Order: sequence, then structure tokens, then C-alpha cells
Amino acid sequence: MKIIDTATQFVRDYEPTIAYLNTFYEKHTDEYAYYFERHCLNPEEKKEKAIHKHPKKLKDILPMRDLFLEEIPRITHAYEEMFPVTFTKDVHLFVGLYGSNAFTYRQYNPEIGFCLEKLSYNRKHIQLIIAHEFGHATHHIYYDTHGTDWEKVDWLSPLTWLLQEGIATYLSMQLVEADFDEYFAYEEDKEWIQFVLENEKQIAKRLLDDIQSGMDPGRLMKEWFSINGGSYFNYTRLAYYIGYKIVERLTEQYSMEEIFTLWVKDGFQEEMMDRLLELAKSVD
Repeated sequence: MKIIDTATQFVRDYEPTIAYLNTFYEKHTDEYAYYFERHCLNPEEKKEKAIHKHPKKLKDILPMRDLFLEEIPRITHAYEEMFPVTFTKDVHLFVGLYGSNAFTYRQYNPEIGFCLEKLSYNRKHIQLIIAHEFGHATHHIYYDTHGTDWEKVDWLSPLTWLLQEGIATYLSMQLVEADFDEYFAYEEDKEWIQFVLENEKQIAKRLLDDIQSGMDPGRLMKEWFSINGGSYFNYTRLAYYIGYKIVERLTEQYSMEEIFTLWVKDGFQEEMMDRLLELAKSVD
């Protein structure tokens, strides 16, 4: 596993101009290709806004880089002690345009990217985002080694997304001690978690209705999983909590290794729908 750091050069050479951003990203075209393809749409518009935000953040970027360099080996070692996985792919420390905060590449053995400008300079919060993204990687690497056929995974199903995010969140709770809201926001957000806890049944029921209605996957993804969604309740990424609650219930019946491969088992969708229906009917 290699950590590729473009954040250092970004800070060292920074100028608050569109020209600088264009030059920097052109120089690192290959490194930022996936970021701009999937995690930073409308980059020209975002550049205009970013040059007003970057200068205030620059003082934090290099200290944050140091925390990532320190915490990534510690957290990956913990996962490798917990499960028969080995992390071999590159990890990228970016300074982007305030798109995604972090992401796992769409690969069976995935690379991981962290966008430092979108994250808080706080050790615990950095630990949480690392644990979450490497939770995804742990899931994929375990399945790649101990699973069956990747073609059997229904990537367009929101039930698959719920399992993925539920697993990553659940695993982060095993590795990092934090307040409950921080596992979902990667920062303090008491208002978000209070709303979710008070409205769990209604949230689960609305998500269940959308899945059963056959809503377009892109629309459902944006509403329930994206930081740009949340039109129903005015809170975004509510599916992360529902996914976590489903995985929490699954651990009462299955080992985590069994949950890693559940998405290709017979009856997977029925099981996930049953768990979602339980949440919609009752609040523990």
C-alpha cells in the first residue's frame, strides 16, 4: 500500500487563482481523473467557489496530512488483525474542489481517496473517515478472496448500498471511540442524529416506499445517500443510519464474515427488505 500525497505540493505552490487550479490539476491529470469523473461534477463552477474557500483551509492541510500518514497504518493494521485481508492498493491524499470528502474507488480491491479540504482538522474525525473508507475496502477484499462471483452482486440495488454503508459504519464503531453522531457525519452533528433518532420509523418507512416503488436508482441514490439529497426531511445521507441499523440487526444472526458475502446469497433482497420493514414498524 502506497500513500500518494498531492496535498503537500498544492499547499506549497498555492495561488488563489483559477489559473493555478487549472495548472495544478492538469499536472496531476491521472491522479485526479477518477475524482473529477465521479466525485466533483461541474468543476469549472466549483473552481470559482473554491478559490474563496481554499486560503482559509490551507493552514490545516499539512497538519491533517500528517494525521492521515499516522492514522492510516494504524487503522489498516487493526483491520488486518480483525479479518484475513491485506491492503495493497494506493491511498490518495487530495486537495479537491469541495466535492466529496472521501471515496472508495469502484474496484474489487479498491484504492481510496481522501479530500482534505472537505474534512475537519480533528484527529478523531480523521480516524472515523479512515475507518469508514477502509471498512468498505475490508468488505471488498474479503469478498474478493472468500466470495463467489462479482457478477452476482446487484450494484444498482439500494439494498446493496445499504449493506455497504451499514458495514462500513458498523466497522468504524469497532475501531474508533466517538459520539454517535460523529460516525455518520465525521464531525459533530447533534441536530442530525437527534432528528434521526426521533424519526427513525418515518425515515425507514419512506425509504421502504421508495424502494418498493421501483424509483430510478440515480434519483434514489441522490435522495438517500448523497450530500446533495435530503429533499424529504431536509437532512442528507439518512440511508447511512438505516444501513447501520440493518447491519446491527444482521450481526445478531450472522458473523461479520457471513455479512460480507450476504449480498450474493439466496434470499438477500428478501432479508434486507424484512429488516427494513422491521425498522419501519418499530423503534427499539
